[in-house]
Amino acid sequence: MSRVTCAISGINFHCTYMDSINLPHTRGYFHPIFALPYTSLYPIYTAHTKGQLSPKDSYLLFLAFLHGSDQIDWVHPASCNPGSDSTIALIENNIAQLVRVLEKTAIIRHPSFSQPSFKVTYENSNLYQIPNWIAAWTDNIDRFSRGQASIKEQQDLQKVENKLTSYILSGSPTKDYAAIVAKWANLAACFPYHREEEWEKVIRSCFNASKMFNTPLPLIKEIKAYCEENIEVGSIHFHTLSLVLQEGINKHIDYLGGSSLALGYTLLPSNPSYKKGGGDKSDIELLAIAADAPLEEPVQGDYPSSLEFLKAKLAYRVASSINTHEPIEPITNEKENIL
Repeated sequence: MSRVTCAISGINFHCTYMDSINLPHTRGYFHPIFALPYTSLYPIYTAHTKGQLSPKDSYLLFLAFLHGSDQIDWVHPASCNPGSDSTIALIENNIAQLVRVLEKTAIIRHPSFSQPSFKVTYENSNLYQIPNWIAAWTDNIDRFSRGQASIKEQQDLQKVENKLTSYILSGSPTKDYAAIVAKWANLAACFPYHREEEWEKVIRSCFNASKMFNTPLPLIKEIKAYCEENIEVGSIHFHTLSLVLQEGINKHIDYLGGSSLALGYTLLPSNPSYKKGGGDKSDIELLAIAADAPLEEPVQGDYPSSLEFLKAKLAYRVASSINTHEPIEPITNEKENIL
């Protein structure tokens, strides 16, 4: 039998016929295991995982999987000693990851996807670079998957944007498509994963006065600030989103029938006049609220509900501020503790 040096594994094996000739090492001769597709290697891999293979057989199996990637150019055969501790450790620590990345690669059928290729040369024939090659293939799959996900997200965004455009141009009331605005904002701004459902719900509810009153104002403002930071300003879609969020803020502030001044969310005019029968709009609003104020500071037990108590307390503070010409003391935190 002729002795043949495998051009991939570097091991010697025997070949029948032409017994008197020792075939020289060239890139054309390799062990028959390397002619198998990697899917045909699984029965041998099962035997390996059960400890039924010799170190040399496991070595051949490992290199056969590597060769099955079709991304290795064997310029030089591997120079590992199949029975050495270092080679055995290399195989045991990497064969499962190699099989896994080959399986993931085989699933991807997109014509634009390809894995990077590597050469085995004299300098790296000890194959210590194999973990780096496996990591490169794994990272390439991850980048491709993220890219495909991004393409899908862009497609989803375009669909929602087209629908939102039709609503806007139709002249329909914004409240009729607040849910579409919420979905668009999530796709356009990429809401934090753990906040998506909550933030979309808030935007959908911006035209509901009672829901807005029970939504913390800092939360509405947080959503508004996040959208302003993460969505390009200037489109009709962003303008519509801004109108919806502002409506939510207004509904939250004005739920009691008073202005933002009454709730202490903004400052009073620097020189309030409080002229009866005159003055600007804010003066008229404050005087109207103060007209129904109790004479003494309200006590919660005297009112049938927390909401009635809060209304009375707000009116009392407005009236007191008018009499003293002092700024109205905000009770935002108290409101949230009461409800």
